[in-house]
Parts: sequence; C-alpha cells; structure tokens
Amino acid sequence: KQWARAPANGPVARPPPWAAPMDLEAAVEGFVTSGAAPDRQREGLELVRKLLQNIERNPSEAKFRQVKRTNPAIQSRLFPECVGLLVAAGFEDVGDLLLYRANPGPQLEEALAFTESLLLSLGGSAAAASSSSSSSTAPAPSAVAH
Repeated sequence: KQWARAPANGPVARPPPWAAPMDLEAAVEGFVTSGAAPDRQREGLELVRKLLQNIERNPSEAKFRQVKRTNPAIQSRLFPECVGLLVAAGFEDVGDLLLYRANPGPQLEEALAFTESLLLSLGGSAAAASSSSSSSTAPAPSAVAH
C-alpha cells in the first residue's frame, strides 16, 4: 500500500482513517467533521446502517460479513469516514475487502445506534433526503425516541 511507506528522510506518512482500528466516538467525530455535504453523509450513513443491520439480522450469513471495496456501489457511497465507522463497528480492513469476523454484540449495536442518531440529526429517514431544511416533518419508519 502506498501510504504504508514513509519516505526515508521525510515526514511519516499517515495511514488513511480506515486503516487502523478506532474507537466509535473517534469515528463519529471524524464523520461529523468530514466536511461532506449532508446528502452525501446521509447516503453513506444509509449504506453503513444497511451493512450493519445485515450482520445483526443474519449473523451466520457469510455474504453479509464482507464488503468488496471495489464494488462500484460501495465506492460511490462510502467515503473514508464511513469506512471508519465500519472499522469502529468491528470490520477489519483486509486490502480490497472489509471483513466482519467478530460475533455481533455490543460494539455492533452501539455502532448501529450512533448511525441511527447521525441519520436523525441529518433530517431523519431517506424520505427526508431531498429536504434542505434541518427540520423534517416526514415520519421515519423506525424512528428512535430520544
């Protein structure tokens, strides 16, 4: 990997945020401060939520435990801070794959809760995606009470 090689006499190269395990709060902070447009954030979070829910609902299905980073849909929707959320939820970065090898548990549940909270802060459900205002009157199908 190109970022893993630091120049001999130069500054140390920093790996991208998804390359090393991080705690969930740091991943959320990185996501919030990413500077991505709200629609882009919502799109990424919706995919993160779907990937995590697939594991939660089908823990023994191997197909839900790997994400091909070369998949065009993944490349277009997940920006680095989204990958950081997945790593913080328990995925491992293995080259072109993100693998979830752990048993689903509190870490996955907490990541899902943070993802839902971030989505709500962006205006709720996907139905509110076209709204540019910060308050939405569209009901969320699975709204979580604060």
